[in-house]
Amino acid sequence: MNLQRTAILMLIGMLPFVLGSFQPRIAQDHLGFNLMPHWPGSLNTFGIVKTFQGKMIDFNHLSEKEFILVASGLMKCPCNPDGKNFFEEFQVPRCEAWWDQPFAQHEFDCPTINNLWKLRFSKRPGSGNLPENSTESGYSPDRGWAKTEFGPSKGQLQMLNSYGIKDLDDFAVGDKCFELIKS
Repeated sequence: MNLQRTAILMLIGMLPFVLGSFQPRIAQDHLGFNLMPHWPGSLNTFGIVKTFQGKMIDFNHLSEKEFILVASGLMKCPCNPDGKNFFEEFQVPRCEAWWDQPFAQHEFDCPTINNLWKLRFSKRPGSGNLPENSTESGYSPDRGWAKTEFGPSKGQLQMLNSYGIKDLDDFAVGDKCFELIKS
């Protein structure tokens, strides 16, 4: 009888430790993007990615402007309920949004986001032909970083893999999303 009583008391004593380490499994919302064009006219797809146990289970599209406003904390959203400025937190250069009082609207300037298409394409879709062997071939606002016309090389895709992008339709989600934007 004493042995049973001791065992029960030990189990009761361990209960706070067991329950303290228990975390309920719930789905989480994150900001994210992928390298696939999205209608109307966006060269990347931005949105709220819902994950459960590390896997994407749902997606809600955001426009580029909405993505920037949510990421800067100016637009409330389930993935940023505290209104954090993720651009500041992850030290993303030259990416900001603000309220323009005279025009009563949000404005933003984020060339880093505007250049994400370059990860996918070697030239901006619809930009026409770029000169191949000229002094202008080094830099052009319409020249992308991808090695092939419609996608990154295998080596470039391996680099994107560390941000969660194994294929072009995979999403960079949460912290990895902002780490990729920063880089």
